Amino acid sequence: MFYEECNYILRINRGDNFQFTLFLNKGDEINPERYVLQENDKIYLGIMQPNQLFENAILKKIFTTDNLDENGDILITLTPEETFCLLQGKYYYEIKACFYNDNNPIIKTVVNRNQLFIQG
Repeated sequence: MFYEECNYILRINRGDNFQFTLFLNKGDEINPERYVLQENDKIYLGIMQPNQLFENAILKKIFTTDNLDENGDILITLTPEETFCLLQGKYYYEIKACFYNDNNPIIKTVVNRNQLFIQG
């Protein structure tokens, strides 16, 4: 599964609302097939400082089926309160998913660590 964007670098204005959609592809790049989150599935967004582990992210968010758009993609959102206290500069973000197969959790990184810039 991958985040279908040509540019993985995000730029956010500090204290603004921010959103983007996350397309989960259970097919391949030639034959994409949308994966729609199931009731117990969760998507985890972590925003980290350089060299900080995902588990120690300074901002963590969880997205569920409540966050799906009309196409079945995940709507990733940040509120002004979540970014207002962050200093301007370079951060990193990563997105992981927890899917269930017969009640067994499967953790998968769906967007590898990429740059995120907080702008003033």
